[in-house]
Formats: sequence, structure tokens, C-alpha cells
Amino acid sequence: SALDNDSIGTGDVVETAPTTIFGSVYVQGGGLGVASYHFQDPDDCYISYENAPLSWRLDNGESLPAVKPFDSPSWDAATRTFTGVIDWSSNNFGGDARWEYTIVFSEDFREISGGEVRAFDAAGELDHTSRFGQDLRYKLYVGEMAQLLNHLRDSGADTGVRRRVHRRVGRWRR
Repeated sequence: SALDNDSIGTGDVVETAPTTIFGSVYVQGGGLGVASYHFQDPDDCYISYENAPLSWRLDNGESLPAVKPFDSPSWDAATRTFTGVIDWSSNNFGGDARWEYTIVFSEDFREISGGEVRAFDAAGELDHTSRFGQDLRYKLYVGEMAQLLNHLRDSGADTGVRRRVHRRVGRWRR
């Protein structure tokens, strides 16, 4: 089921909020693999197109790669800001040859709260800018936690948290 990330992280279910982006995935409305941002570690950050619509094609008609790594990834913990570049120059995407990312995360790391993507054409000219929180909306992916909580709820296990889990998981469903 789709998740409403707004309610995760308070109360009995998740006791500590993330303190970094690493080990996290951020998704937009389409979900995991539909231009989702994966931050495995400082040198392994990428966009996943694993479940992208078939209509999303590179300019030469080829399918998008399942994984598109960020070039020059950089993380500033003090400002919660990630920067990186996606290079499409070998095969443009929507007329874009390069995307320059500045991504600012909310204090609790539950969403991308600011920043922008600057898209450049093959000539190196700025074509357009998309802003996080306005044009682009991404939230922390919490699918694994929801699956675990649903399993605990459905198993009927007397874990001491079953009633709290049921109450919280119900709020996650759309």
C-alpha cells in the first residue's frame, strides 16, 4: 500500500529520526524506482529508474538506465545539503545534457525541503530550473518499516507492541 510519511517517526513505532541521508531513499509520487533518490554512502548515490514509465525515454529512443549515478556527490552535514551532477551528455534526456542538484533535507530528514535541479542543454546553456518543495516533492521512503509493522499486526504475535503497531500502521494507509 502507498504510505503517508507524514505520520511516521513519533510515538512508539519509530523512536529516533534519521540523522543523515546515508542508508536512505527518497521517493516522489510514483514511488520506488520512479526517479527515486538513493543515498547508500557518500560515494554511492544515484537515481533509480527501475520502475519508470515506459514512456520515459532517452532522446535516441533508448530506455532509461535502471540506475543513474550522481557524479561529484558531496554532503554537507551542517546544512543538510547534498550536491551532485547527473550527466546525460552521452545520450540526452528530454533535451537535457546535465542536471546540477542542490538538495536540502528537512531537520528530521523526512523530506527534501529545499534546493533545486538546474537543467542544462547540450550547448551548456541553462534550460530550466526545478525547485524542491514546489515543482519536485520527495519524502523519505519507509516501505520496509511499514511491511514489518503490517507483518507484526497481521501475525497476531503478542509482542507487547501489537496494539500500538495496529493503531499506527492504520494511519499510514492512504
